[in-house]
Amino acid sequence: PPPPPPPPPSFQAEDGIRDALVGLVGSEMCIRDRCPTVDSSSWARMKPSGSFCVNVLGADQQDTCGVFASSADDKFADVAWHTEATGSPVIDGSLAWIDCELHAVHDGGDHDIVVGRVAALDTADHPGLPLLFFKGGYGRFEEL
Repeated sequence: PPPPPPPPPSFQAEDGIRDALVGLVGSEMCIRDRCPTVDSSSWARMKPSGSFCVNVLGADQQDTCGVFASSADDKFADVAWHTEATGSPVIDGSLAWIDCELHAVHDGGDHDIVVGRVAALDTADHPGLPLLFFKGGYGRFEEL
């Protein structure tokens, strides 16, 4: 496949973090709950870009999730991605993505609570179940 487009000037391709929870407030606001720790070096490099993209990974993307949970120097080195409205990376193969402009950052103690204004969002054209992280381990939905 062709290489991904160049990132916007304020975005560093090696920056990326794994978030545990995401909530939507209305149709325009996205809250990243349990956000990055205040001392996260990735978050420190991402924050000035003024945007972020929430990628909902599929059950088949556990290895990708592990990369973003790690302290790897370049987290996007082996991950295919493209950009949408804000220029933040949308991970190819994600079940859904929410591209946001940074709206506010609130003090959450040892974590920041990040609120974004939704600039664009979409779901995948392929079927799949989301990757879950619960009680320190990965899991999958099972249809009832």
